[in-house]
Amino acid sequence: MRNRVPRFEIRAAVMDRCSPAELIREAQRIGLQSRCCIVCLDADRIAGVRHAESAVRHGLRAWEAGTAIADSLEMEVLLYAGGTRQTSIGSTFGVRSDTTNLYLCFIPPSEEAITEMGYCVRHTEEDGENLTEEKVRRLAELFGITPAECEAVGRGRFQDLVIERVALLDVYR
Repeated sequence: MRNRVPRFEIRAAVMDRCSPAELIREAQRIGLQSRCCIVCLDADRIAGVRHAESAVRHGLRAWEAGTAIADSLEMEVLLYAGGTRQTSIGSTFGVRSDTTNLYLCFIPPSEEAITEMGYCVRHTEEDGENLTEEKVRRLAELFGITPAECEAVGRGRFQDLVIERVALLDVYR
């Protein structure tokens, strides 16, 4: 059996040490320095780690196949995170002025980048899988998920509905 080298790593973090603009600048600087693409996702708009992983996998696949819509891998991941082709919508899944909770996606994994980003954010062990009623309502609105769909799959499978929207972006291309 062959061991696979991970293509990316996702870490939960809290942005309480710098401004959104500083975070983005540092992510770009650290990414260049460590040869790692760092995508910052607003965890309050992401339905958990599986959603973030799905966005990264789809973004990487499109980028490597030459079918990407965006000019950067970072934006391509944001487009998939939002299940949209419009960068104006996709960018809202990244760092915004009211962003506190993050998923930092390191492509490929880089201990140097993770350590350096720790000066800008506080890494946490939280997985963000806690889908409160408020978060489910917000995500349902963002992804156009109807109450009938939610009822049909049940609360325990809501994350799957969001991930389905991510996958559907390939169909709409």
